[in-house]
Amino acid sequence: MRYAFIEAEEAQYPVRVLCRCLEVSAAGYYGWLSAGPSRREQEDERLGVEVAAIFQENRRRYGSPRVHGELRDRGRRVSRKRVARLRSERGLRARSGRRRTPTS
Repeated sequence: MRYAFIEAEEAQYPVRVLCRCLEVSAAGYYGWLSAGPSRREQEDERLGVEVAAIFQENRRRYGSPRVHGELRDRGRRVSRKRVARLRSERGLRARSGRRRTPTS
């Protein structure tokens, strides 16, 4: 979080000043810049694509519990909260069914 702030503000302030104010090392910041996405971020990206595919296959009706169950049936072990977070990050909201009006 601090490194992302430094990256956003480095056009207006020197990096060393920002690092000193946020109490991080400049070497740590530059190391963060050169590092690629973590293994967890890469796995989240792959899983997010799979979650979106399941969501679309089921006509945008499945919420996180059903998507989680579908992933479990496919042999993927992930938590329901992780599935919910990935859906939320991608803006995948389940559509609710039509309400039936009583006629008698």
